[in-house]
Amino acid sequence: LTLPNLILGALVLGIVFGAAASATGLFVKLPNLLGLFETVGTVFKNLIFMVVAPLVVFSLIGGMMGIGDLRKLGRVAWKTLAIYAVTAALACTMAMIFVNVVKPGKAVPAETRDRIAAEYQKDQVKLVKSGEENKPTVWSFVQSLVPTNVIHAVSEPNNRLMLPVIFFSLFFGLAAATLEPGRRERFAEFVGSLTDIFIRMIRAIMWVAPAGVFALITVALVKTGLTVLGALSVYALVVLATLAFHLFGVYGLAIRFLTRLRFVDFLRASRPALVTAFGTSSSAASLPVNMEVV
Repeated sequence: LTLPNLILGALVLGIVFGAAASATGLFVKLPNLLGLFETVGTVFKNLIFMVVAPLVVFSLIGGMMGIGDLRKLGRVAWKTLAIYAVTAALACTMAMIFVNVVKPGKAVPAETRDRIAAEYQKDQVKLVKSGEENKPTVWSFVQSLVPTNVIHAVSEPNNRLMLPVIFFSLFFGLAAATLEPGRRERFAEFVGSLTDIFIRMIRAIMWVAPAGVFALITVALVKTGLTVLGALSVYALVVLATLAFHLFGVYGLAIRFLTRLRFVDFLRASRPALVTAFGTSSSAASLPVNMEVV
């Protein structure tokens, strides 16, 4: 009855209950019950989002102050960027190979495809137009790293605004590391206490995770519907196969050759973060759990 096992059990129960509820039309007969499930899932995600930004800010500031030696920081930064770039490139390459070999879109019936296209046509046109007007470039990416309003960036829990928050935190921590020794130690202790408080909040929130994950998965299955879910099963299998190949192949080799950990131990220790990511479908929601696991 450990927390990761409870979350995993809630995930499985949510799939079974969601499928049964979708097949029997339970939530059509009891719309208030659907509202309850949506509320539980949303509150759980909001609780996590509530502490994401401050936890990132204070933990990075504390980390920067703790490194102290800027030469050591440079070595850590370049290694981190190199590993991130290589694993990201491999992930993109594998995804392109898998999807072009299997072509999962062909498994969706033409009738279902046309219905979904009609439902989201306006959104599609808007998205394409926005993409054409705001084509990303290397320079726009670099510009986006520096926030014009750090309070706004911290208050918006999405992936696009996390990089500016990280940039600000690193810059702030670097400046704080240059304070006089006495002031630096006092401020570092204050930042460390704040980080510990947010980590304790995350630990408390994670005990709500089984209920939150159960509700989120149930609602997702009910809203998607079993017919569409069946049609998209090939796509889901392609996604899962690619993720599994990346996890066990790329990460497995990285853990094997770059660390002293056994890969099984790495997976066991990372399970709370992995299950949270799977249950919430949100990297932002998983970030504080990831940091706690690390």
